[in-house]
Amino acid sequence: MNAGMYLWIAFCILNIYGFLLMRYDKKLAKQHAFRISERKLFLYAFLGSAIGMYFAMQQYRHKTQHVKFQLGIPLCIIWNLALYTFLYRSLPVGGVHFGK
Repeated sequence: MNAGMYLWIAFCILNIYGFLLMRYDKKLAKQHAFRISERKLFLYAFLGSAIGMYFAMQQYRHKTQHVKFQLGIPLCIIWNLALYTFLYRSLPVGGVHFGK
């Protein structure tokens, strides 16, 4: 397996985790239980889980009325895509590096 495949697997795992994290927070909200902090949710979104979190927000109608999440998660998606693109282009391919 090449490095690009590992990056793709990491991307998928992080976004599945983000989806499940938002689903779990919605479950806690319905139970009026102790919740996952917004800071932690945004940290995971920033670190690569934003796409999964966005889909969970839409699927479970969770945090969709909060302006912070309406704007913050899409901005994190843009950041994630830029980060993954940078990482992918930085991968060695046959000893040659793409980019500068």
